[in-house]
Amino acid sequence: MSGPDCTGDGVGEVCITCSDLAVPVLVLEVRPDDLALVRTAAGVDEEVSVALVEAGVGDTVLVHAGEALARMDPAQTGPARVGPTTEPE
Repeated sequence: MSGPDCTGDGVGEVCITCSDLAVPVLVLEVRPDDLALVRTAAGVDEEVSVALVEAGVGDTVLVHAGEALARMDPAQTGPARVGPTTEPE
């Protein structure tokens, strides 16, 4: 199963559970059991779950609470919020 590719601009999107940000990270290594080694913008390497997305080495994924939620379009940069988009009227 794969999650959606992230194609929005990341503005105004919030996690409906806790309102936290999803953080873009670079996939360094795909590991067994739906895990991946990733590098944050701060240069910290962490292991996260990629069970919800199809991710490969070199992909940028949005991670929230240790779970990759979406694969980002290579043209996107910067932190994004996850969840429904709220547009001002």
